Parts: sequence; structure tokens; C-alpha cells
Amino acid sequence: MTALQVKPLTPSIGASIQGVDLSEPIDATTRAAISQAVLDHEVIFIPAQCVSPDRHIEIARWWGDVEDSHPFLPALDDKHPEIRVLDSSEGYRANAWHTDVTFQPAPPMGSVLHMQQLPETGGDTMWASSGAAYDALSDRMKVMIDGLSAVHRTSHRKPAVHPVVRTHPDTGRKALFVNELWTDDIVELPLTEGRAILAMLYDIQTQPEFTVRWRFSEGDLAIWDNRCTQHYALADYGDTDRRIHRVTILGDVPV
Repeated sequence: MTALQVKPLTPSIGASIQGVDLSEPIDATTRAAISQAVLDHEVIFIPAQCVSPDRHIEIARWWGDVEDSHPFLPALDDKHPEIRVLDSSEGYRANAWHTDVTFQPAPPMGSVLHMQQLPETGGDTMWASSGAAYDALSDRMKVMIDGLSAVHRTSHRKPAVHPVVRTHPDTGRKALFVNELWTDDIVELPLTEGRAILAMLYDIQTQPEFTVRWRFSEGDLAIWDNRCTQHYALADYGDTDRRIHRVTILGDVPV
């Protein structure tokens, strides 16, 4: 068994893991410990991993089936449609707080990101815990928003409707499930009221106390739970190239 070292990065979210080489096969106990770390910390970082595209896909499949298409991102190549490439030189910069593609009826469970190329400075990514944000709400606010549903929309698809507060299927923890990029309004409320509540929830979710910021190095793996987090890729590096490979794990319908 590999001696994993899991180091929490903040009280709310994030951990780094040392003591594992994912380019080689690992035992079931180590694999289970990594999966548990994702549940415990919502996003984990495993530095300096030299994994092939095939191995990258294999790692993502520990959590279930993976996507082989994406509404926006190009594939690495015909042999690896599961790997999507975010290349800043092609305009792919996720510099807005969001949970991935929540406009789908069953948004992704999570993603495994492998950093390929970085600028000398900048290019960090931040993650925010939607569970910690929900926990911080007053009891009265929790009562008010529990049971509400929100519309998640993009221009080229039929909107999806998801609960404002989602219960995590593995941990049972409640988390906010709205994000500024894709969420439009609250079904049960007038537009003005609903959008005012959404604006408040967006602000609470991204308070610094509920976030972690990771300074990438080439080869770093980041694995996050899309069911209870948001993320924001800082676009602070000008025209310098930043290139990422990402495999996305299929999810279920939020409840």
C-alpha cells in the first residue's frame, strides 16, 4: 500500500496529496483513499504527475463513466475524445465563477484536470465550497431556499431546472447548487425577487473563507467534485499560453 499524505489546504475546501505516483498501477486501498479525499475536501491536488492520455482517462474512470463529447471544448485527438483541451491561445479561459455545465439535466459528477503548459506567473485556479456556503447561512434563510428550484440556461439548449439546494448523493451534505454563469432565475419566485436571492447566494459562495487557490506546476493533477463546488480560472497572464487536459466524469440528476 502506498503511504498517502493528505494535507488540508484550508478549513473549508482543498487538500494536496503526496506519496503516490499515478503513472503506475495502484492498489485498491490507495485508490479508495484518494476517492475519500475528494469527498472529504471537495478538490484535491496531486503534484507532478507524469500520466499518459490513456492513464488520465483510466484515472477518471475510477469515479464512473466519462464524457466523450463536450458542448464547447475540442478533443485532444480522435483516439482520445474523452480528453478535452482548454488552450488559452484558442480563447478557452474559464475566468468566471461556475459549476460545470449545469444547464444539462444531469451535470457532471466531477473532473480530472492535468496541467500541460503554464505561464511563468499567473494562471492559478480557485475553487469554492458550496457546502460550506450553505452551512454558513442562517437557519431562516435555509428554510426559505430549501425546496426552491432554479433555471440553468445556455443559448443552444433547452434549459434545465435543478434544486437551489442539492443533497450530495454520497455524503448527504447539503450544498448550494446555483452559479452566476449558468443559473438564470428561481422558478417559484417573481423574477426580481429570485434574481436578488441568487445574487446574494453567489456572493456568499465565493467569500474568501470558502475558497482555495492553487498555484499550478506542469504535471499537476486536480480532481474536483462538481456537485458541491464552483471554480474560477484566473486570466491574469496576458497572451502567454496556458494549456490543460481535462476528463469529465458523468453525473446524475441533482436532488
